[in-house]
Parts: sequence; structure tokens; C-alpha cells
Amino acid sequence: MHIGGVREMKPYLGQKGLFKMFALTFCIVIFLPIIIIGSLSYLRSSDYLKIQTEEYLGQIVLNVSNQMDTIIRDYDWLSLRIISSREVRQITTAESYTDYDSYLFQNWASNSFINDIFMQKSYIRWFSIYGSNGYVYTTDSGKNHKEIENLQQALPTNGSIKLFVIRGTTGESSTLNSNQFFVFLGRSLVYNANKTSGTFFMEIGAQQFGSIWKQVDLKGGQIWITDQNGQFIYHPESKYLGRNVGETTDMLNLSQDSGSFTCKIDGTEQFVVYRTSGYTGWKTITAVPLKELNKPVNNLRNAIVLSALFAFPLAIFIGYVFIVFIIIKPIRKIQHVMKEVGKGNWVKIEGNLPHNEIGDLIHGYNVMVEKVSELIETVYEAELRHQKEELAQKKAELQALQTQINPHFLYNTLGAINTYALTDKKQPVKEMIDALGNMFRYAVQNPLEPVKVKDEILHVENYLLIQNYRQRNMPKIEWNLAKYAEYPMLRLTLQPLIENIFNHAFPNGIEFQHTIWIEAKEKNGSFVIEVSDNGAGPEWDIPEFEFIANERGGKGGIGLSNVHRRLKLAYGNEYGIKISGKKGLGMTVIMLMPLPSMSDDDMEIP
Repeated sequence: MHIGGVREMKPYLGQKGLFKMFALTFCIVIFLPIIIIGSLSYLRSSDYLKIQTEEYLGQIVLNVSNQMDTIIRDYDWLSLRIISSREVRQITTAESYTDYDSYLFQNWASNSFINDIFMQKSYIRWFSIYGSNGYVYTTDSGKNHKEIENLQQALPTNGSIKLFVIRGTTGESSTLNSNQFFVFLGRSLVYNANKTSGTFFMEIGAQQFGSIWKQVDLKGGQIWITDQNGQFIYHPESKYLGRNVGETTDMLNLSQDSGSFTCKIDGTEQFVVYRTSGYTGWKTITAVPLKELNKPVNNLRNAIVLSALFAFPLAIFIGYVFIVFIIIKPIRKIQHVMKEVGKGNWVKIEGNLPHNEIGDLIHGYNVMVEKVSELIETVYEAELRHQKEELAQKKAELQALQTQINPHFLYNTLGAINTYALTDKKQPVKEMIDALGNMFRYAVQNPLEPVKVKDEILHVENYLLIQNYRQRNMPKIEWNLAKYAEYPMLRLTLQPLIENIFNHAFPNGIEFQHTIWIEAKEKNGSFVIEVSDNGAGPEWDIPEFEFIANERGGKGGIGLSNVHRRLKLAYGNEYGIKISGKKGLGMTVIMLMPLPSMSDDDMEIP
């Protein structure tokens, strides 16, 4: 890559968004398979090696054990050959013997197969025959027979062989190393089923076994032999000979006939495989340090780690170049123009486009910009026309609703004016005409122009003035609106609520205790005006609920339905009128409007 390209890469080192995500994903994609495959390979190789090692060591142990059994069987057969001879049987089963009998036997032994036996089996150091009649024959004239007496008591009475392992020197072997072991093969002489005629002992040099054990190559491991009592018969280090295996190592788990386990020997973790001979009762034990066994696995692990360390920087560099120039730079172009789109500037992406999916994306974006620009212009013009038409329609509807002046109220008012005129009462006539004129002027003004609470109060006062001249009695009016006099509200909404009370609350006429309460407050984020009376109330108690508008209005004029529909039209469906009441106790009409959040000049009806 040229130097200029490398310089172009530097600004992207500080990228945090998409670049970091790609880089992290790339690292995971590289490292995760390496870790998984490496771990699985390591574990499987370790398990496989353990199995192979156990099989290999088990085979070695089996071979060594079989070779030792073969040797012992050979000497077993040889001892049977000797004691089965007619001469041995005669001399040991005789009730007594003479010197001449002893001479004849020794002469026979010296001139027959005995010499051949020593020549063929060089590891036989001596053998002895002890008759129950006191006759003794031995090939080792210097043999101390007292130590044999201790062994005779341990022989099986059925004539089978028994092996004894003795440490130290015996007879002719006095020149041998004091750490050497000797193997005694002994058996009882049983020629009749119920009678033992004597014993036979043969000493075998342990060198024959050592030649087998030393030939075994365990690649850093060792092979040991223990007798039936767990004492070492063979060990590469002579200091262990004669000592119990449990005293010198942590191998206390040798109770089974065969097995394998891991333990610490002389401070080193070792893998142990052992097998017990069914013929001799000796245990053949192999111990190999775990570090020797794990060398191939560790080599594999090191190879995986080195491969990962080499591949990771290379993959990161290749991935960096790919991510930056193939993905990040084109996406940054798209990001830049999208910011311009967010500002309302529909900008096309110029320049050569890459021949891949991102290039197709940029081309599609440019096509979209052209189409959307055209659509925006078309939609804007259509929406502008629609808004103008909708605003005009709303204005017309509000004006239509607002002009629904109650003709019945107008007729009654004119009738009252006529009556006062006939009676020549000028002042009432003047006041009613002025009040009626003010009401008409207020009603015909722009329905979209906002009014204030105090304007609606003035309109209601004009209405009440006329009612005062029309009614014999007037209910008491209690106002509680002063605090909210400057609040904006919809035109011609309060007076219809008062008129509704005059029309329905006092069917039997107005009495001195009748009262109308008009109160404004803020409640649950809304501006609320409540108009209550203590008139006749509904036919049955009703809880507070939203008023259901009558499409036909009230009785020919601006009733509750008219006000309810205009509030929803102006402010939205969450506003309008709610009513509640109790029979004989009066009604409450609640008018819900939004709280003012702007200046009065801005509070126009939508």
C-alpha cells in the first residue's frame, strides 16, 4: 500500500461507531474459531493421548508380567520334572534310608540331568530336597538350612508352588551386592493324597527378571516390581529395594488387580499403570511423568498460540484496509448527506460509486433523492391546498354553529320589549335593546379570534339583564372567575350553559333559594369552568360522564350539544363538556379547555 493510502487510514483510527463494531466483530470472527478449535484440539488430543498412553503402558505392563509368568512357569515345570523322578520319590517316601541309599541318590543326581539343568538354566543358584524322613539333598554344600525351615511352614499342602523373595546374600552368593534379591521357589512333595513326603526349594537369581525389566523403554518413566506384600523386588534405584511401596510414594491406590491413576512421586506428578499377575501375585508398575506425556499436547498448544499471534496482526491489517476503504468511507459519505437531509437539504452523492452492494445503496439513495424531492414539492403544494380548504371548512362550520341563535329567546326578548314599550317604560326598553344589541355584535364577530373569560362574563351579564326583565324572580348568581379573567377561551360557550339552567333547572318557577354557581379552576392539566345549580336536577342520580352531543342541537338554538361540538372541533377530542347531577339537588355542567401556554395573541382556534 502506498504512503498516501496509509495516511488516509489514520483519521479512521479514532472512529468509534461503525469502525469499532466492524473491528470488534472481525477480532471475534478470527479469535473465536482459533480459541474454540484450539481448545477442542487440545482437549481431544490430551484425552486421546491419555488413552493411548494408558493402552501403551498397559501393554508394556502386560508383556512384562507375562514374561515373568513364563519364567516362573518354566521353573515350575522344571521343579515338577525333578520331584517326579523315581529316584526322588523313592528316597523321600522311604521310612528310613542308609548311607548307601544316600550315596546312590547323589551319584544318580550328579550323573543324570542335574548338570544339564544348571547348564541350561544359569540363573538357578541351587536347589534342595528335604524328605520327611530326614533326608536332605542340596546342590549348595554351604547352605544354611535353618532359614529354609522358616519357609517350609508357609508352603501349600496341595503341592502347588509358592514364591519367596529374600533380600541379601545366601550360600554361594555371599559375594553379591547386599541389595540383591533372590527368588525362592518352594513346594511340598505330595505323592499320596493325604501325606506330604517332604519339600523342594529352588533359588533363582533376580538378574533374570532384571534383564526383562531393564529392556523396557518408557521414555523418561520407570518400571517397578512388588511382591505380594507390596515390597519392591525391582526398582532402578537400589535404595527402594525391600521397602514398602506405600512408604516411599503416594501410591496407596493399588488394591485392585489392575488400574491407572495420577499421583505425586518424589514431588513430580506422574501417570501410573499397574497390573497384578494372577500366577505369582506380583505387581508390575509403570510410572511416567506427566510433563513427558504432555509434551506432544504442549507442542500442539504452542503451535496454535504462535499461529494465532502471527495470523491476528495480519488479519487485523487486512481487515482494517477492507473495512476502511470498502465499507467505512462510502458509509461516511452516506452519513454526511443524511445529515444534510435532516436539515432539509436533499443532496445527492457525487463521484465514482463502488461496484458492490454499497454502490447499489448509494445509487438507490440518489434515485430516492430525486423522487422524494419531486414528491415533497407535490405533497407540499397539495397539503397547503388541503390545509387552506380545511381551515376554510372549519371556519365555516364554526361560523355556522355560532350563528345558531336561539329564535325562541329572541322572540321572548322582543315580546318583553314590546310589553315595556306599550306601558311606556323607556328605561327597561333601552337597557334590553342595548343588551340585545351587544349580544348580537358579540355573536357575529370572527369565530377564530380568541376571547377572554371576562368577555364571556360580559356577554352572560347582558343575557342576565334581559332575563331579569323577563322573569318575575331571579336566582342568585355567585361568580368565582376573577382569578382567571384573562384566560383565553372559545366564544359563546359560557352563556349557553347559563341559558340551559333557565330552561330546565326551575320547571316550577324560580324561588328565592335558587342559586347558580359559576367557578373556574385548573384541574388535571386542563382549564375547567363549572356551572352548577340547586334546581330540580335529573330524573335520577347520574355520575360524572362526558356529554353525548345531540346532532340536532338543543331546542332550536345554541345548546349544550352545540358547545360540546365546538370545543372538540377547536381543541381536540379530549376536551368538551361533562355533566353530573342528583335528583332534587341540581346539575353540574363542566366545560374542559386546554390551559393557556402562549400569549393571548397566539391563542387562535385551530
